Amino acid sequence: MKPANLLKKVILITASLGMITLVVGCSSKSSSAYYSTSKLEMINKYLSSGYLYDIDEISEEEITDSIYTSYVSGLENSATYYLGTDEFKQAEATSQGNYLGVGLMMTWEADGRSVLITDVIPESPAAKAGLKAGDHIIAIDGIEVVGANQKEVLDKLAYTGEQSISYKIKRSADEKEEIINLTAALVPLDDLEYEMINQVGYIKLESIRNGTSEHLDQVIKEFEAQKIKGIILDVRELYTNNVDEVSKMCDLFLDEGIAFKLKHGKSDIQGFEMSSGKYDQKVVLLTDRYTRGGAEAFVSAMQDVAIQMGTDTYGLAYVSELVALEDGSGLNVATGVLYDKFGKQLSDKGIEPDEMVFMTEQEKVEYIEKGSISKENDSLLKKALEQFSN
Repeated sequence: MKPANLLKKVILITASLGMITLVVGCSSKSSSAYYSTSKLEMINKYLSSGYLYDIDEISEEEITDSIYTSYVSGLENSATYYLGTDEFKQAEATSQGNYLGVGLMMTWEADGRSVLITDVIPESPAAKAGLKAGDHIIAIDGIEVVGANQKEVLDKLAYTGEQSISYKIKRSADEKEEIINLTAALVPLDDLEYEMINQVGYIKLESIRNGTSEHLDQVIKEFEAQKIKGIILDVRELYTNNVDEVSKMCDLFLDEGIAFKLKHGKSDIQGFEMSSGKYDQKVVLLTDRYTRGGAEAFVSAMQDVAIQMGTDTYGLAYVSELVALEDGSGLNVATGVLYDKFGKQLSDKGIEPDEMVFMTEQEKVEYIEKGSISKENDSLLKKALEQFSN
């Protein structure tokens, strides 16, 4: 794409953004701002002649997406942002408790010459093709996995479109090389995982969607039938916008009263009322800095009935909404703010647990290499289990 054509495209887009300003009804204070085509021409002139690399190598989509991204980021709200086509599809899938992709969890090897597969999502295209943790990706669509090709490789690994991608794999078992073609697919994920550990019911909440509260209720009943000492609820890395389901989850544990509050825009603050909690056994709640959004409302509501361990939550207790645009891209828009039962805004800062427990150096290394921590090395889980040793 020639710089002149790129500039025309940019001018058209910025003009469109000016119209968007009128449509969404920004205040009159913004009317003094305008998009200067002469300024764009000047920027384009300098980039075309003085930029280190060839400007023609930057795709039209990258340029236009960066404009949309910058436009929305001007709101300076971390829960409101633009999503490209692939990003929006992934966000939609995640919001519904699904995974979109080929099913590989990966990390770039230290030598920079391969990508290590650290985990494979069950029932995913990768799992069905027989890929396993420990296998290496040494090329993708003919692009060698080397540092110089990092951007192209990462773009291919993140691709969630309908076209098949060719992976050159070196097997961990016998180091044989083979080509495997994979196409991204929608894979349903469990909303929670659970097991009995030393007579304690351990429940890891992976996502919160319609019906999760019923699933949680069912699992706790199964545990209670086995005469457990109590339960551990693990909400590390948990995010949700489904506050109605969060309210139903709170109602499993809380007596009458308000669990948390929500304010949408200029509307009145809504309180989520509880009826009568079903369960009164000992509960330990595990949090970390990636516990965010509606999950923080759950953490806040459970403060009186659960021992909370881990690290501070994220401090981003906004409720947001995904908005689809005509071309397949979209927006994530903050539509509400969550408060605790006393009316304190949860997005001011994270929620501090009763006992701070940080990752060990061994855990940090494992998390970087594999993207998760095994239960055998999970120091927070071990600390939580100690709460039931008496």
